Amino acid sequence: DRAVMTDVALHSVDLKQNVPFYMRAAVMRQLSQGEMTLGDARLTTSAFANPSYDIEAEKLYVHTEATGDPAEGDRVTFKADNDVFHSFGVPVFYMPTVAGTMTSRGEPLRGLSLQNTSTFGFGVHTQLGLFESLGEPPPKDVDATYSVDYFSERGPAGGIDAKYDGGFVTETTKDPWNFLGDVHSYFVDDHGTDVLGGARPDLKPTDDFRGRAYIEHQNFLPDDWQMQLRFGWVSDANFMTQWFPDEFNNGLPIDESVYLKRQHDTEVFSLLGEWQPNNVVTTSDGV
Repeated sequence: DRAVMTDVALHSVDLKQNVPFYMRAAVMRQLSQGEMTLGDARLTTSAFANPSYDIEAEKLYVHTEATGDPAEGDRVTFKADNDVFHSFGVPVFYMPTVAGTMTSRGEPLRGLSLQNTSTFGFGVHTQLGLFESLGEPPPKDVDATYSVDYFSERGPAGGIDAKYDGGFVTETTKDPWNFLGDVHSYFVDDHGTDVLGGARPDLKPTDDFRGRAYIEHQNFLPDDWQMQLRFGWVSDANFMTQWFPDEFNNGLPIDESVYLKRQHDTEVFSLLGEWQPNNVVTTSDGV
């Protein structure tokens, strides 16, 4: 159960995300079954010798053990020391230690990206599974993630996104009640300047705390009825154009709305109530 290998190169594929990844290490020592250490380990999704981005750790410890729970799978504990993020071989970010626990049925880290722009500066964006970070298997009908970001020209940022669905059948009438929905939020401690483009001048936000949050919920009710609800908040008029331009150009307004619809055969009845409590334009259709 013990081994030592040098100049190690491992290649595999994340089946859930269908993304290849590569691990290279100067030395890999297997201490026992399911337990190993790696020296000068480098993780990337690029097969090139000089990848576009990678994470390097001076020392990486990994321990895998069976949990006995089929829903959770194997549990992996890791600790990485002196971690450096590289972009085309150039170090851009450093963390002294990264450690955590994950299971084979769900890893906390869903996504990691780096950027460098004149408006936001150097940025690190991470997306992590909420339930996986708590050490719990995700519920069947709920998927929740959270973001922890930092931008050198703007400041720290983060938020929570979730999707849910479900339904039941009433005991008396046996009518189906089904529902689904989305929750989105993102908040920034913004110390930068909005670059609005065109003839509009650059603008310093009046308040450092900025963001947007909204929920969209839909119910499928008995007797061919549907109900859609939307509730949202936006901090200021320029937040969406600066931080979420795709949502601003293509998304629905972030406001309060109630929509009822009944469609049976060729008959359709609908009722829409909509109002904007934020007093700002949240989509390009409203400009």
